[in-house]
Amino acid sequence: MIHENVKSRGRPLALALLAAVVAVAGLAGCGTAESFQTGQAAETNGQILFVAEGQVKLWRDGDITTLTEEGTAQSPTWSPAGDRFAYVQVHEDYSEVVIADRDGDPLLQLTSSDSGLAPYSEDHVYLAAWALEPDWSPVGEELVYISDKGGLDTFSRNTYIWLSEFGVGASPYGLEASYSVSLSQEGPSYSPDGEQLAFSVRADEGSGLRYEEVWTMNLETGTFKPLVAGNEAGAFDPDWSPDGDNIVYVQREGEANNVWIAPVSGDAPYQLVAADTAVEPVWAPDGSQIAYFKVVDAEFEVWVVDVELDAGGVLVAGEPRKLFGADGIDSISGLSWFVAN
Repeated sequence: MIHENVKSRGRPLALALLAAVVAVAGLAGCGTAESFQTGQAAETNGQILFVAEGQVKLWRDGDITTLTEEGTAQSPTWSPAGDRFAYVQVHEDYSEVVIADRDGDPLLQLTSSDSGLAPYSEDHVYLAAWALEPDWSPVGEELVYISDKGGLDTFSRNTYIWLSEFGVGASPYGLEASYSVSLSQEGPSYSPDGEQLAFSVRADEGSGLRYEEVWTMNLETGTFKPLVAGNEAGAFDPDWSPDGDNIVYVQREGEANNVWIAPVSGDAPYQLVAADTAVEPVWAPDGSQIAYFKVVDAEFEVWVVDVELDAGGVLVAGEPRKLFGADGIDSISGLSWFVAN
């Protein structure tokens, strides 16, 4: 019921992505920003949520703790205060967005994707849905997520951006502007003021194949526009910077996935890190670092790079370094980074 190209379908597709990026040939793209020399890498602080072996895990000061115990989890995202997190609980043919306390104990199920009908029945397949990739608003008790709920085709439905304003007790609903895009969308990321979203769109090149572009949407006006478009190799996995000025994303160049920056001003995007096998980059809360998944010896690891502005206002990167690894990392679930004040 969800389009076969949508990336967040759980473990089988995560393994497929691993197989694809392991085969990547290292190609250096043009337009790479020069690295700066720091002498000594900055310390990495905070608490990072990720998924490995189907469970939400927490990295903190070099230690890893398992927070969820049952089922298959995906895509954790911290609340602004860091006292809770939302994540996706995947069932066999549907998934739900759940809020848990910071220890992983479930508090609230936000979505209702299960049809309530007999499993495997035609009606169940038609009515059940996927709720995927939540992102918690930085300014309130609401979050966005991706869903194919309410689509017209049983086996291949577009995915759109839904909003859950659970702070006021409202039922989740699909954003009218998202439906107006008329193409499948993925990976929404709030701007720091909560007024805009960055997300990926599956554009159609006309031959039935689709490639991803990075778009933005203004939640106040309901308007949207492409930010990184026209590269049929693909641009995806956007994350909005804490200062609101830039969006980090992954751009595919040939067979390489590299970390790029798209200025929100509309200035030309540029390559930040030639990571070759990067996916799901995320900013540190203070904007001083970017973490991402990278394939090393056929396994995903979390790497981090220091970033700073040069005299011309362009972000430049220090030397990338490994932050941590774990067995069975699910890169599609991304990273969520929180630092207490």
